Amino acid sequence: MAIVKMSEFNLLVQNEDLDAVLREFQIFKDVQFKDINELVSAENGFQRYQSSFDFEDNDEKREHIISILKFIDQFGQEKKGFLEDLNLLDISFEELEQRAQAVDLDEILDRYAEYYERHQVIEGYESVVPWENDRLTTEQLEVLSNSKVILGTVEKAEQAAFLKDLKAVHQAYFLYKDWDEQEVLFMVLFPENEAESFDIIVEKFDFKRRSARSLGVSDDVKGMMFHLNDYLDKRKNIKSRLFQIVGSKEELKIVYEYLTNIKLREETKLKFIQSKQVTMLSGWIVSANKEVVMEEISKVTNGNHYLEIDHAPFHSREVPILLKNNKFNEAFEMITTMYSRPRYDELDPTPLLAPFYGLFYGMMLADIGYGLVMFVVMSLLLKVTNMKPSLKGMVRFLRYLSIPVMIWGAIYGSFFGGLIELPALLDIHNQFTFVLILALGIGVIHIFFGMAIKGYIYVRDYKKRYVLYDVIFWYVLLLATIVLATQIFTDVLAPLSQPAWIAFIIAAVGIVLTNGRSAKSVPTKMASGLYSLYGITNYLSDIISYSRLMALGLAGASIGVAFNMMIDMVSGMGIFSLLLGSLIFIIGHGFNLVINGLSAYVHSARLTYVEFFGKFYSGGGKAFRNFRAAPTYVNVR
Repeated sequence: MAIVKMSEFNLLVQNEDLDAVLREFQIFKDVQFKDINELVSAENGFQRYQSSFDFEDNDEKREHIISILKFIDQFGQEKKGFLEDLNLLDISFEELEQRAQAVDLDEILDRYAEYYERHQVIEGYESVVPWENDRLTTEQLEVLSNSKVILGTVEKAEQAAFLKDLKAVHQAYFLYKDWDEQEVLFMVLFPENEAESFDIIVEKFDFKRRSARSLGVSDDVKGMMFHLNDYLDKRKNIKSRLFQIVGSKEELKIVYEYLTNIKLREETKLKFIQSKQVTMLSGWIVSANKEVVMEEISKVTNGNHYLEIDHAPFHSREVPILLKNNKFNEAFEMITTMYSRPRYDELDPTPLLAPFYGLFYGMMLADIGYGLVMFVVMSLLLKVTNMKPSLKGMVRFLRYLSIPVMIWGAIYGSFFGGLIELPALLDIHNQFTFVLILALGIGVIHIFFGMAIKGYIYVRDYKKRYVLYDVIFWYVLLLATIVLATQIFTDVLAPLSQPAWIAFIIAAVGIVLTNGRSAKSVPTKMASGLYSLYGITNYLSDIISYSRLMALGLAGASIGVAFNMMIDMVSGMGIFSLLLGSLIFIIGHGFNLVINGLSAYVHSARLTYVEFFGKFYSGGGKAFRNFRAAPTYVNVR
């Protein structure tokens, strides 16, 4: 449960071995490359890698695949469900390569080019084709095909404005080109119900109607109509065509993922430098995989390479950060990374924040029913779908949070806002003052724990005296302040009043004398120390921030009770009561679960980032990017 130890490597391979080495690295996955182009110089004989890869062709093919897959989903007989959107294929990298290379992609793209390729209607004309941007129905296309083409010219000075207004005519299909030095020819087709809109435009721009015969463009008009009728014919026969497309769906997804990884490989080459014989690569690998990397590279190159691997410098900010935690803590890594990844020389705060985050979330949502819904829904999603790793992590995170939600729901005796009465250890509606004190007490523990981590870091970094200056003095000062503050409300701690004052004075003096140690002169050290002592107000405000644990818990419980009262109000009306009551229950409690669940998520993160991380954590680390493209349709093992 820590930051994974990294090693830096420099590798020289023969140019003819580069593709094989990169393929092996992509199978291996856990490697990140550096951009070393700054090492290029005339003296060492290296230059930037010169790529001959056709990136534009790769992008076009992937765009075409996306278009075809969308087309299948839009017109296929079997409509995609919500769960299918979440599901990814799951195969190994070797299988991805084998299956992708067995697909004749060019043949598929050529066969279905009519569905994704933008054809010019007639050479020499610009066109606006409504079915390319708006999904027109077959009936709408038939109406358009039975309409009459209107021809005419407008002054070139009016062309831009005329075009803008003509594009606003719903379903208008038109072609235009320069007719002579003064005028632009337009051939316009629109449904009959848009005739009035067109007439207004005609009057506005002095559109001069002409005939196809007088202009000598009868063949162009026929070509315009042929293009429309040809598309209409394809639309009418679309189901029989789709039968062939659907069979290629899975293979197209595999090819898309394969092409994406090929592009990543070729983009990565641009980070390398190359001479006439060898290519130099540099980057980071996980230290534990050092022997495996050495062995695999030797196999691929038959030993014809030079490789050096050293431990990454501990205090370097350039080392990429990879976190490794058990399944529970791994689900909470998203909370750490949303703030900032740790630097290489810091602690991974994920295992430290996870229990507190769950505690806060559960205390704020606190309902057995809501927790059960979360647990069941998230468990089903994990069981029946194979989601992207990031989405799967989020679902697992919410399932773990459902457990403290149920535990705190049991403590408060809340089941869907009291729909079923349960015995409560704490009645948040009537004992909210006690719950408030409990929340503030949890806050003190949370803050003190953050300070203890800071003390541990000082000990680890051989700065043991700083533990006294920045941790122990503050512990004493805050505890003394709490004891003295309680005298306002109760005399339970009255016997500790005098020791508390003594401890307060000693700790305050200690903070003033030590917390300004970075200043250069004695007066500035004292001034800085006094300013640091003023920081006690920040600590007190941090503690008060934890009152939200009570406030949000009470708010959510009250909203749940309110919806239950609405359900009671519609009772006694037979089947109508059952239907309306069920509707109120689903919408009301669904709304409460979502809104208060989101609030608990945000406020738990706020307590973590501000009150907890502020005591010991800086962040600023760079994420480790493994040598695989992020999955879109296929999860590559």
